[in-house]
Amino acid sequence: MKIKTIVTVFLILSLYTAQLFAGDITIIANKSVDVSKLSKKDVKKIFLGKKRKWDAGDKIIFVTLQKKSDSHKKFLKTYVKKNPSQFANFWKKLVFTGKGKMPKYFKSEEAMVKFVAKTKNAIGYVSSNIDLGNTKKISIN
Repeated sequence: MKIKTIVTVFLILSLYTAQLFAGDITIIANKSVDVSKLSKKDVKKIFLGKKRKWDAGDKIIFVTLQKKSDSHKKFLKTYVKKNPSQFANFWKKLVFTGKGKMPKYFKSEEAMVKFVAKTKNAIGYVSSNIDLGNTKKISIN
C-alpha cells in the first residue's frame, strides 16, 4: 500500500514539474508588423492560412516549430485547437489540392526567433522562457 502511494505521489509531481518546464507560449512578430494585439481567433486563422494579410495589407509570413516540439504541441492545442498530426494533415490537404504550401518550420526556438527578427511581416511562437531577441511580443486578447 505504501509503495502505491509513493508511486502515485511521484507521478503527480512528475506531471506537475513537466508542466512547469513547458511554460506558456509567447507569440512573436517582426518589428515591421503593425499590430501589437491579436485575438486567439486571429492567431488560429493566421496559422491555418485563412488570414493571409496584416491590417496594412502586407502578406503574413508565419512559421512553426517541428512537430515533435513541446512548444509546438502546446501552441497548437492552445491556439489552433489541433494536435500536430491534425495540423500536418490539414496543410498536406491544402498542398495536395493546390490551395497552399507547407509552412516553414524550425527545429529550435532560437532559430525561429532569429528568422522572425530578420524577416519582414513574420510571426511565430516560442516558450515564454526563450529570449525574444529583436522581435516584438504580440499580446493576446
